[in-house]
Amino acid sequence: MMWEELKAGQTIKYADVYVTKQGVFNYDHQKLSDVVYVDERLQEVKDGKGFIVLAFAINGNLQCEIFTTEEFEEKKIKLVSQFGFLIQQAHKSILNEYLIEQYQTLTSRKTYTHIGFLPTSSMIRKEQIVFGLSRPIAAEKQAFKWDQQNCDFNVAVEGSVREWQRMVKKQVIPSPNLTLALGLGLSSIIIGYLKRTGESVDTAIFHLVGRSTTGKTTAGALAVSVWGRPTKGEKGLFQSWNATANAMMKRLGKNNGVALLLDETSMSEIKDFTNVIYRLAEGGDKERSTKTGDLAEKSEWATTLITTGESSVLENTNKNGGLYVRMQEFADIQWTDSAAQADTIKSVIANNYGGAGIRFARKLSKNW
Repeated sequence: MMWEELKAGQTIKYADVYVTKQGVFNYDHQKLSDVVYVDERLQEVKDGKGFIVLAFAINGNLQCEIFTTEEFEEKKIKLVSQFGFLIQQAHKSILNEYLIEQYQTLTSRKTYTHIGFLPTSSMIRKEQIVFGLSRPIAAEKQAFKWDQQNCDFNVAVEGSVREWQRMVKKQVIPSPNLTLALGLGLSSIIIGYLKRTGESVDTAIFHLVGRSTTGKTTAGALAVSVWGRPTKGEKGLFQSWNATANAMMKRLGKNNGVALLLDETSMSEIKDFTNVIYRLAEGGDKERSTKTGDLAEKSEWATTLITTGESSVLENTNKNGGLYVRMQEFADIQWTDSAAQADTIKSVIANNYGGAGIRFARKLSKNW
């Protein structure tokens, strides 16, 4: 990395400027700014949209921010002023030219904001199929990068996978019910893979029904801890039903193989779940028009959804036979043996998550 080279005392030269750890200078040895450079040139896998990563030093500390190439084309060096990196007006033109020169020397790297199986070309060998978590997983090495900043879900690896495994061996494997919950979480990669390879398969929906003391939410959080953050939050895999159906579908549209938990159906304002279950299972949102009258990009997904509630969802439908195929309910199961066991599981997965999914996907990717 350029920052490491600069800190090691190297001088990096360009047509009109050179860069040291002290900053950017012209060849009259006049300092133009503190260190600033293009760290990466990225391209979204899905739509080919371009991004640029600008790195800049403030008080000796390096900071990186991602911008679209449209933003960079319009503002260039001005983009970093919002972060307190200020440049004299007289130096902006030469710095802009330097950043463009540097950008053009870089090879574009593929980036992704989807999770699960990435929407790359369908005309590829199975060995080239990529499963996107915090890192790309495939049978062959892929030069892709997760765009964490713009991704809707937190699939980062946190803590120790060994700590997570120790908890699973002690608390989960001895319990058939918790082992089932873990299996539901792992199943999402199979659903995503079948859809990715052209099979007609529905998203799997499992509803855990029971009182608040049965441990159903703990079981659901355990299931999604395989893949990423299992706690509530803006980007966690633990979501609430307290959202409109359309908002839920929009978020799902970037998920092909990573299990999600939707907690407490009682939080939903939906009175009849018939249409919602069909839409969730079919893995595709309604076609919509843009403001210009063109068809908007249709959201598509294929994964496992685990929902929880104190009452049956299927009872709040028209009870068509097809609904009972698309959603399976597990009612009145005691998922955890005690409050102490539930607290232990929640404590471990809150601080150790995501690592198991990386290992599981790597194992499968050796022979998709």
